Amino acid sequence: MKESVIQNRIKSTLTRLSCIVYKFSSPAQRGVPDLIVITPGGLTVFLEVKQPGAKATAQQQLHIDRINDKGSYAAVVCSAEEAENEVNMARGLHDLPMLNLYVTPPGKL
Repeated sequence: MKESVIQNRIKSTLTRLSCIVYKFSSPAQRGVPDLIVITPGGLTVFLEVKQPGAKATAQQQLHIDRINDKGSYAAVVCSAEEAENEVNMARGLHDLPMLNLYVTPPGKL
């Protein structure tokens, strides 16, 4: 599956969780995370989107590490579910309640 398809699924999922999601690219700075996510309550999370099984490049990992070292939150994800989990991990670090879209609907048990 192409990264652009995964990004669109992540954007759709997180938007339904009341997040603001921006696709980010910086021509002057290669390797910055693909998505900037602003969650309810104002927490910002940076997501590098990869195809399943792929890993961040050295340049991408450098940026992820720099963001995390500054006290923000950045992660590599390969699905909407992973993105939701990472957003909730970041929210938990800031004592914010979890966002949850993946709840089994009534009658679907």
